[in-house]
Amino acid sequence: MKTLAPVATLALIATQLLAAAALAQPTVTVELGTGFGGTPNVLARVTDEQGSPVTRRTVEFYLMPDFFPNDGGRLHGSRPVYLGVGTTDTTGTARSGFTPPFTGTALFEARLLAGDGRTETSAQLETDIVRSLDPSPPSISKPLASIRLPLGFAILGLVAGLWLFLIIVTVTTVRTLRKLGKEEPARTA
Repeated sequence: MKTLAPVATLALIATQLLAAAALAQPTVTVELGTGFGGTPNVLARVTDEQGSPVTRRTVEFYLMPDFFPNDGGRLHGSRPVYLGVGTTDTTGTARSGFTPPFTGTALFEARLLAGDGRTETSAQLETDIVRSLDPSPPSISKPLASIRLPLGFAILGLVAGLWLFLIIVTVTTVRTLRKLGKEEPARTA
């Protein structure tokens, strides 16, 4: 019996170490960077519990909305905006390019995916972003901007004129049918 006690103790210690290793999750940190040509990138760095980079792991990137924005400088809505997916390289870094949709404060989230595609762990970063400048001149990107108001009134006038015409045709038709209905019994009698 005395020989079983050290074996049982070693088995218990080994079980606890395996359980602790299974529970240890990688750490994810999020930051902004630039890619080729100066395009904005959102980066996620994945490290293990010793601080070593974790390679070949899939990370999804999202722009998180603010349910109750109090200014025009935040994304509002109820669903995160999917930015892209990246795989960690030898430095433990995954990245995804994005185009800033607005200028203001943004909340980014990086989700480290497990083998089954579920989120294993995630991290967020709140930072200010600046919307990219549109390279096309305003006259090209908004060709109807100068006639927007007159065009709206013209369409409203056409719709109102069409309704007026249909009402007049309906009233005239009903009157004509009533006259014909009154004249018909007089002819047969």
